Amino acid sequence: MMNLNLKQPLVLPAHHSNVVGSRLSSSSPSAAAASRRTGGGVSSRSGSRRHVRLPRISCSATEEVSGAVSSVTVERMLTVTASVEASPAIGQMYFQRAVDDIGDLLGKTLLLELVSSELDAKSGVEKTRVTAYAHKTLREGHYEAEFKVPASFGPVGAVLVENEHHKEVFIKEIKLVTGGDSSTAVTFDCNSWVHSKFDNPEKRIFFTLKSYLPSDTPKGLEDLRKKDLQALRGDGHGERKVFERVYDYDVYNDLIKRGLAVRGEDGELELTIKDYPYAHDGLLVWDSIRQWASEYVNVYYKSDEAVAADPELRAFWDEVRNVGHGDKKDEPWWPVLDTRDSLVETLTTIMWVTSGHHSAVNFGQYHFAGYFPNRPTTIRKNMPVEEGGPGEEMEKFLKQPETTLLDMLPTQMQAIKVMTTLDILSSHSPDEEYMGEFAEPSWLAEPMVKAAFEKFGGRMKEIEGFIDECNNNLDLKNRCGAGIVPYELLKPFSKPGVTGRGIPSSISI
Repeated sequence: MMNLNLKQPLVLPAHHSNVVGSRLSSSSPSAAAASRRTGGGVSSRSGSRRHVRLPRISCSATEEVSGAVSSVTVERMLTVTASVEASPAIGQMYFQRAVDDIGDLLGKTLLLELVSSELDAKSGVEKTRVTAYAHKTLREGHYEAEFKVPASFGPVGAVLVENEHHKEVFIKEIKLVTGGDSSTAVTFDCNSWVHSKFDNPEKRIFFTLKSYLPSDTPKGLEDLRKKDLQALRGDGHGERKVFERVYDYDVYNDLIKRGLAVRGEDGELELTIKDYPYAHDGLLVWDSIRQWASEYVNVYYKSDEAVAADPELRAFWDEVRNVGHGDKKDEPWWPVLDTRDSLVETLTTIMWVTSGHHSAVNFGQYHFAGYFPNRPTTIRKNMPVEEGGPGEEMEKFLKQPETTLLDMLPTQMQAIKVMTTLDILSSHSPDEEYMGEFAEPSWLAEPMVKAAFEKFGGRMKEIEGFIDECNNNLDLKNRCGAGIVPYELLKPFSKPGVTGRGIPSSISI
């Protein structure tokens, strides 16, 4: 049976000479009654009466066999416009760029698929996705697509993107608007590179800003969510490709194990060496991150049982322990990820390693090793020694030590290469994002998470001022005084360039 949902009157065209085109609507029972009163027929020109049974169109679900009354419903279609903000990669070969430009002219740059967050009520499977090509507009970096979406499609929960170019494309956002009504806009904040289909045929998945625990994920998105997580995990084999988003593992060693701190009765860490700038400033950043993680976790997990029952967390922790640290998986010191507190500690550690810890060991490289005698990367000849008598080399060294040292140290070209490399590694890009500076759109969409992040940003600004106070405290001999370089590596914010300060939100090399 064909199902039609009539929201507007339906005009049926004439069919042969014995059927009159009729204007029918959902009030068709009255028309059917009139038909029954007239015998349900139509007079022919010859005057003889022929009985023709007209179909009754309504929203009911009845059907009879052998020419009996049948019910048909028509699905109303909605027009959905997608606006895409994107920019192509640089450095394309001339031929590839020419082919991509032709694709742009043909309106086949990005293939978009809309995914419903609901399952089909009858079959219980994912609803048929709606696809359309996004074509390039006259505005630079702006693409548009138009979809015809069934009214019963339900909320769009995800957009799949296939990049038809030969190089990756950076997509900033995708905005869906229904029927030209801006109040219906749904924004997908992407801010990500999308690989070329010629590198990987799998489409890139973008979800809405709404965050869900696994148990609360809309049914229509469950399989897609699992697929996206699998793409991030990879299978542990093969070489990492430039276009992949697979994460890897590293090992972290906390201050207590090194004997540099002890845990007090209140659970807080206390330094065994008070004038230790890295540990002192690092604990301030650590505590701020931990409070942010705690408030975030408590928004979504209302109990320890909710953490223990989360299948994605269990799979994540199992992989961290048994795959990422397979050689240490049986050690007794592994924590169990089954409470909100244990989840907070885990998240704090991950965020700290990729932010504060990395900043402290990375962004000061040029300041120290940019002067290559501080840390030469190679020695071209052996240092003269006194053992075995003075010798010719030792005599030269005693007479002109600087000449001997210059002969040992890297050449000018070797030194320039190292200095250039360290300058790049120690630089902040102009669009660097620092801890506590910019919130993810999904955080802003949840009021409690937004408030927690704003407090986190405020604490990071306070840390900035507190570090300045310490660097002017003459009692702290390791960071203040004549000939002492102020310790600024853990100041949260920075300007672009080589500054020796600033804590980005993640590692990007």
